[in-house]
Formats: sequence, C-alpha cells, structure tokens
Amino acid sequence: MSPGDTIKMGIANLHDAFLNTSLLRKKMHQSPIVDDPELFTMSDRGRFERMWTASLYVLVESWKSVQMRQAREFVTSKVDTNEVEALLRRGKEDGSLRKMKATRHYMFHRDKRKYWDVGRISVAGQLEYNERLHQTFSRVLYEAMKAITPEEERIQRE
Repeated sequence: MSPGDTIKMGIANLHDAFLNTSLLRKKMHQSPIVDDPELFTMSDRGRFERMWTASLYVLVESWKSVQMRQAREFVTSKVDTNEVEALLRRGKEDGSLRKMKATRHYMFHRDKRKYWDVGRISVAGQLEYNERLHQTFSRVLYEAMKAITPEEERIQRE
C-alpha cells in the first residue's frame, strides 16, 4: 500500500470510528433524561451515554495509536488539531480519559466487570468534556476529509 493509500485509509478508519460515535450520541440525545441517579444508569439515556462514551474512547485510542501515525501527521499538516490535543492533555490531567476508559472497559469487557463497576457510573459529570471532545473531532475529521482531494492523492502517490 502506498503512503497516500495508508493516509487515506487511516483517515477513513478514524472517520468510521467517529460515525459510530455520532450514531450513539444521536440516540443518546433522543432518549429522555431520567433525574433519579440510580434509575438513570438503567435508562436508555444512561445506556446510550455509556455506549457513546465508550465509543468516543475507542476514537481517542485510534487517534493516538501508532497505526494512525501517518494519517494523524497528514491531518495535523492540513487542519488545526490544537484543540483536540489540548482536550486530550486536559483529559489526561483531570482524569476524564481515565473515566472514559473505565466506561469502555465496563461496556465491552463484561466478562471481567461487575454490575456496579466504576465504569458504570464514571460518565457522571463528564458530559460537557465528552461533548466538546466529540464536536472537536467532528470539525477536525470533517476538515481532514475535505483535505483529501484528487490532486492531493496524486501528489502523495508520487
């Protein structure tokens, strides 16, 4: 696979992960909010929020992965990714990424998690951070997709 194809497929992979995240976010926002904290964890809204958060963390893992290095470097050369990087640093410093990871582990590793595992409730208080991260990835990946033009593809193959 040529470097151009690697970059194109990497961006497509990131975009696909983002689309999964967006679908879950949409369903979350369509679900009614339940005020009771214990009932919230059992509600559709609570379940979709955990699924969205887990999927958003999968996107974060993909973005930071060695496999996406060339695609990430291309994106960074074409699009301002400072806000994404700042949010990821902030999330590492304030524990938001740790909480997202706990949610992902809870949702996707039920063979190793208990019902009241910390990942079940670690989304509490994270909505603002997660929304901002989601919206920032949306902007960055949209701009990255636009940056891949037929001329750009030709140059990358040479």
